[in-house]
Amino acid sequence: MAVDPALSELARPIEDGQPWPRPACPKCQTGYIGFSAPTEDEGHDSASARNHPAFEPEWISGTFVVRGQCENPECRQAVLSTALENWTVAALEK
Repeated sequence: MAVDPALSELARPIEDGQPWPRPACPKCQTGYIGFSAPTEDEGHDSASARNHPAFEPEWISGTFVVRGQCENPECRQAVLSTALENWTVAALEK
């Protein structure tokens, strides 16, 4: 089975406001996986660092979970993903 090039796109940073990649469905191979907005969880060390007098937004880190689902109505395969991440200044504005 060939690896869908869209999967490598998931390994790159996804800038705020940019669309998520749409990899082929691993089950039906005819639909594409559409992702919901990620659920972010800032780590304890990251949250504690906000009290540091030299705090910089680049210090923010944590994990996220995102749910995907095949857009093919005959398949609807669910896909879950989690990863570590570093948030940008835009994350502070949420």
